[in-house]
Amino acid sequence: DAVATALQPACVNNPAGWQCSCPANGQADLSASTIPAPAFIIEFLPGGKSGVVRVVSRGCSSDGGVCAPGSAEPTGAVARVEAAFALLPGLASAPAAALTLRGAVDVGNAALGVHNADLRSGAVALHVGANVQAPALRIGTAPGAASSASVVASDASLAALSPAQLFTSYFGLDRASWARQSVVSTLTCSGNCAQALQLAVAAAASNALIRVSGDLDVEGPVTIGTPEQPALIVIEGSARLHGAVTLHGMLYAAAMRWDGPVATGALVRGALVSETSYQGDATPDLVYDPAILAALRSRSGMFARISGSWRDF
Repeated sequence: DAVATALQPACVNNPAGWQCSCPANGQADLSASTIPAPAFIIEFLPGGKSGVVRVVSRGCSSDGGVCAPGSAEPTGAVARVEAAFALLPGLASAPAAALTLRGAVDVGNAALGVHNADLRSGAVALHVGANVQAPALRIGTAPGAASSASVVASDASLAALSPAQLFTSYFGLDRASWARQSVVSTLTCSGNCAQALQLAVAAAASNALIRVSGDLDVEGPVTIGTPEQPALIVIEGSARLHGAVTLHGMLYAAAMRWDGPVATGALVRGALVSETSYQGDATPDLVYDPAILAALRSRSGMFARISGSWRDF
């Protein structure tokens, strides 16, 4: 039977410098190393709870023994340290609605579509702190649920939040601290930023975390992110979308506007959040997608060392 083995990256200090092996599976291969030589090996282990990983590092005066992958016999001096690291997710808490805002929705007679068929989130498609001016609003909800229950308007508790409080409620950090994370890319763009945004998302090693300095204008047709690699986009200013923009992920902005009444393909799978209002004459479908939001919570961000977890043996 197959036996699961923890990944063990290893490095040895040869005369030419450090030689490292970082396997995606199996054991590290340092077969070309010069023996003996100082070496170290790292092991990643479960941390005992979700989102926590324990990292153990062993350093050796020789690359034999416990610093040789697959061996447990010491040959020379050995030092061991370990620490626990917790995931600091790019998105700490997902919104409960396809469209959430502190202010009002005003789209005139545009047939804006808001949809949430996820009963675990409450099946709320639209959650606003003020009123809703959208007589042609299209509402999609869970089978058997009343569409009227999918719209929560004039929520005094939501309206009472400051923009800073709203941001922290979703990201777990203040805006400046979130932006300083090494995994967050900053985009500064003027005019139509569709291509620049696509490139920034594609350049991300995993699910993209993008901070936009200032406003963001995006002209469709364009697709941002994928179901497998959704994007989390935080805009310091206003989001101004036009036409057939498709987004897989979450967009957070100070204000939002989506124009272009003929907008086949205008779609969000994930969620939109505005600190103030949502306006425009476009007819996108905003679809709450719990799988995409869960991916942004569990597969984005960075690991930070847990205070007090360091052990030096």
